[in-house]
Amino acid sequence: MSVEFRRYVESDIEELLDRLQENLSCRDALRPQGFSREKVKNLLVGNLKNTQFFCTVAVLNKKIIGCFCASVCTFIFSYEAQAADHIFLILKEHRSILVATGLVVAYIEWAKARKVKKAELRNVTGEDIELFAKLAERFGFKLIGTYHALEF
Repeated sequence: MSVEFRRYVESDIEELLDRLQENLSCRDALRPQGFSREKVKNLLVGNLKNTQFFCTVAVLNKKIIGCFCASVCTFIFSYEAQAADHIFLILKEHRSILVATGLVVAYIEWAKARKVKKAELRNVTGEDIELFAKLAERFGFKLIGTYHALEF
C-alpha cells in the first residue's frame, strides 16, 4: 500500500484530533501547555476552506498516520508574508523518509503558491534533533538562531 498525501477534509477532523491528542500530550516539551481538543477542533473546522491555512494528512490504509499544519502570517516588522508551521507529526511506527518528505514537499509547494518570503520548519518538541536537521537541510531550510523556553 502507498501513502496518500492530501488536504484534510471535515470527515478527517475527529481522527486527526485523536492522533494529535495521543501523540502531543505525551511530549515533554508540550506537556506544560496541555492539549485542548476543543481549541484544535475549532481551528480545524474554522479553516476548512481557508487557503491561507495548510493542513495535509498522510493516510495509509484509510488511517491518518501523519499531518502537517501551517498558516500564512506577516512578519512582525513588515507586511511581507511568511509561512509559519504549527504541527508536524508522524506517528512513531510510521516515521520514514517517505512520509516526512511527502508532508514537507506538500508544505513547500503550498507556501510557494502563496508567494511567501520565508517558510519556517521548526522542531518544537526537541526530539530527534539531528535527524530533523538533516531533513530540513535536505530541502534547503537553514538553521537560524535557537529556540529557548522558560516555563512558569
